[in-house]
Amino acid sequence: MRPFPPLPTAASRDTRPLDAWPGIRGLPPRWASVLALTAACSLSGLATAPPALAAVNPCDSGHLVAYLAGTGEGSTGTSGGGTIVSLELGEDLRQDYVLLRNQDRNGGALGVNPASSTLWFTTQGNRVWSSKAEGTPYNWRDLSGPSYKGDIAFGKDRKGYFLAEENGATNVYVFPADRPADRRRINLNAAPGQDHDLDDPTGLAFDGRNQAWIITRHGELWTVRDTAATTWKAQYTSAAQPSTRKFEDLAFGRQNGQDALFVSGSDRGERFVARAGDRGNELDLQPTHHIAGDGSVTGLASCAFPDTWS
Repeated sequence: MRPFPPLPTAASRDTRPLDAWPGIRGLPPRWASVLALTAACSLSGLATAPPALAAVNPCDSGHLVAYLAGTGEGSTGTSGGGTIVSLELGEDLRQDYVLLRNQDRNGGALGVNPASSTLWFTTQGNRVWSSKAEGTPYNWRDLSGPSYKGDIAFGKDRKGYFLAEENGATNVYVFPADRPADRRRINLNAAPGQDHDLDDPTGLAFDGRNQAWIITRHGELWTVRDTAATTWKAQYTSAAQPSTRKFEDLAFGRQNGQDALFVSGSDRGERFVARAGDRGNELDLQPTHHIAGDGSVTGLASCAFPDTWS
C-alpha cells in the first residue's frame, strides 16, 4: 500500500486551501471521498457553493474586491447576497467576475493577502475563512473567537489585521497569515487633542507607508501613522457630508492612472462604492456607483498600497 502523502503544515494553509491539499487529491478515490465528506461537514456554516462564473486574480491592478450583502441580484444573477466579486476600475466601476459564493447573505469582513492573493473573510460576524478565488474556504478556528470582526485587512508588510468589537470598544488585532494563533491585540484610541470621537469604526486599509486608514459608520476618515505601536492613536482627517449612507469599508485602488481611495456601504438600502477625495475637512464622494441589488457592500479590499492618493 502506498504511504499517504504528508498533510500540509499550518504555514501552508493560506496559500493552499483545503481543496488543494495533497492529502485529498493524492489519495485513492475511496479515502478521498471520506476526507472530502469530512471537509464538507467542517464547513457547516458554508453550503456547497456553485461554481463561480469566472476568476480574476484578486490582486490584479485596476480591480477592487467586494463582499456583497443583501437579497437582490443583478440582471446577470451574479450579485446575490453573500457573494465576493471583482470590480473593474475603468472609466466606470463595474462588476466583472464572481470570485467566491457563500451562504451568509449578511455579508461580512473582507481582506486580501498580497503575498498569495488569498481572500480572507467572515461569516456570522466572527467566523474567519480563507480561500483562493473559486476555491474551498478553510475555517481558521484560531481567529473565529467570540468577538465580532468589523473588518479584515493586510498591510504592505503582509501582516493581517482585524477590527474586533469587545466589551463596547473596538480594538485591532495583528496576526501572521501563516500562524493566526499568534495574534496580538492593539488598543485603538483617538489621539489626544482630537475634536471628534472615534465612534463605530467599520473599515480598515493600509497605504504604502504602512499607515492605517479607518472609516466609521457615519463616514469619518481617520489615520494612524505609527502602526508599530502597541496603542494606535488615530487622528481625524475628514468626513463625508451627512447623508443616508452607512459606511462599511474602504480600500485603495488605481483608476485612470491615479491612486485613489474608495469607500463602500449602503445608501437607502442599495449597495454603493464611491471614490473618495480628500478636500480639507470634507471627504468628497464622486462618483457613486450602485452595485445591482438591495443590501450593502460590507467588505472592500485590494492589494494596492499607494504612498499618496487623490
